[in-house]
Amino acid sequence: MKGINYKVVLGVAPTKRDDPAFLYAKALENKVPLYEKLKELGIEFVDIDDVCPHGIMMSMDDVAAVEKKFRAAGVNAVFIPHVMYGSEPACAWLAKRMNLPTLMWGPRDPKGNLTGGKTQIGVFPVGKALGMVGAPFTYIPTCYLDDPMFEKGLRAFFAVARVVNNFRNMRILQVGTRPETFWACIVNEGEMLSKFGIYTYPIEVSELVAKARWYMENQEERCRQLAAEIEAQVELNCVKEVLFKSAGMKFALEEYAEKTGATGVAIQCWYEMQKQLGIWPCTAGAILATEGLPVICETDVLGAISCILAQAATGGEPYPHFADFFSRHPENDNGECAGHCGVTPFCMIEGKPGIARRLPPHDQTWGGGVTGPIKKSDRMTFMRLDQENGEYKLLLGRAKAIDGPPVGQPASYTWFEVENWPELEYKLVQGPFVHHVAIINEDITAILCEATRYMKGVTPYFPFDSDRKAAESYFYTE
Repeated sequence: MKGINYKVVLGVAPTKRDDPAFLYAKALENKVPLYEKLKELGIEFVDIDDVCPHGIMMSMDDVAAVEKKFRAAGVNAVFIPHVMYGSEPACAWLAKRMNLPTLMWGPRDPKGNLTGGKTQIGVFPVGKALGMVGAPFTYIPTCYLDDPMFEKGLRAFFAVARVVNNFRNMRILQVGTRPETFWACIVNEGEMLSKFGIYTYPIEVSELVAKARWYMENQEERCRQLAAEIEAQVELNCVKEVLFKSAGMKFALEEYAEKTGATGVAIQCWYEMQKQLGIWPCTAGAILATEGLPVICETDVLGAISCILAQAATGGEPYPHFADFFSRHPENDNGECAGHCGVTPFCMIEGKPGIARRLPPHDQTWGGGVTGPIKKSDRMTFMRLDQENGEYKLLLGRAKAIDGPPVGQPASYTWFEVENWPELEYKLVQGPFVHHVAIINEDITAILCEATRYMKGVTPYFPFDSDRKAAESYFYTE
């Protein structure tokens, strides 16, 4: 199964200016401790020691060899540390050629030797050079290797790279068409393909159901085993056969994801699937999300993309909770409930998750939604990629969990508080966003905002200035 790719292969290309006044010996005084620090932090990287003198990129003549090595090693993120000034043409051309998330940084001058390092003076013109060739980059201000800002910025850059790499190589398995009345889930497939290279691979609900039935009939023991594993983790509020069918559905989705190279799934979850198989795909989707394949309901392709980006940002846990904004808090004017009938991973539910049956007037044998309150967090992010008239915006906001009344089945839900709910509601209704959002128990607004530097055609949208300022200052604050 393809799913989300969490692996970042970092290519490190130390740089100095092509000038004999900038000594290799001084550059190595910065390079060697940097490599030691990266190893200490457990970061695997590809160096350029065998393709450049002293493993330092100095001129345009070095770029071809560095690029060749990085591509052969499968590098998908680039780090250009300025170990002695920095080569403007080489840095700009490497960043332009690689077209990958790129990090720039230089060590702070040694204490008591304000002219010894000659690193900060180089980052300014190199930054200008990268701008001239249209190569976006991420920057950590000059600091010592043991400054918290360095490790924080480096790990944040890895998260940015995961988001960007998954966005650029995304394929959504689309199972069925959207429900007819859901205009909010209309997408322009051709536009997303031409703008971002995002491809939706469509199959019919009947194809998936047939494949699920195949697993139930031909790999019955395997399906029974998974059903038993699910039952041991949940409170079952539906007929037991729902778990067996959910296991067949899980394996079917897994096979189609492998066959199509899908990063995530947008699935028509009602009512044709219930008529054909008698389940909601939520339980199967909740399991697959923990394996790196978000499965999002109501054929919400942009919702699936949003969950992929959120999950890539964290590198796995915590997992996103795909939800509707659907009810204001009865006592807190800035409180809101976000919930859905349940593709939430089991581990994100407080206590034992339930597997619900559908309430009347629906067939009482239908079931499959994951239910229960979501675990609380003081650092939540709600986000969604959406579009209107060809303009794509990434909604980014921070929230904190609060107490609220229980929500009946079938629903997994969370109560949260924002700075000003009426203002947020007004802005969301004005568009282009809908009530579907990915919510995650971590503040990833800075990561996603930074990622938009590399997502040409996507603009970050912050409903609140305080959230925007916090995100934009993340890389230069400890």
